[in-house]
Amino acid sequence: MEGNNDAANAANQPGKFTAFCSYEWTSTPRAQNMHRNVFFKDCAKVPQMPFSSLDSQAPEDLWDWMDGQRKAGNELLAISHNANLSNGIMYPTEVDFKGRPIDKVWADARDRNERLTEIKQIKGGVGDASAAVAQRRIRQL
Repeated sequence: MEGNNDAANAANQPGKFTAFCSYEWTSTPRAQNMHRNVFFKDCAKVPQMPFSSLDSQAPEDLWDWMDGQRKAGNELLAISHNANLSNGIMYPTEVDFKGRPIDKVWADARDRNERLTEIKQIKGGVGDASAAVAQRRIRQL
């Protein structure tokens, strides 16, 4: 990953082009894709080895690994994509990835927290445009 991080740092031009140190975690349970792009705030803090689907196919385990990274001072986030290739398992409504019933109250609180986290990240962005986007998102809650 070091070469990728060097390339991202070299390509980054604040105010013109933003390059991220990132990677894609892809789990493929029963040939259904669970894509997550993992972005690091600081290229200097990217771990030597990323958490991969060889470590675990469960998104919850990726999130636990990310929590450990945050506790170590490494800010990062994951964004799901290509949900159409997951046959519905990326956004379960009845049971989670491990077959456990989903607590609807907890899921609603988690979703609201994720939206608030996104707003905080947008507010922390550069310029008035980011603040305007954050204000629109706050009104949507």
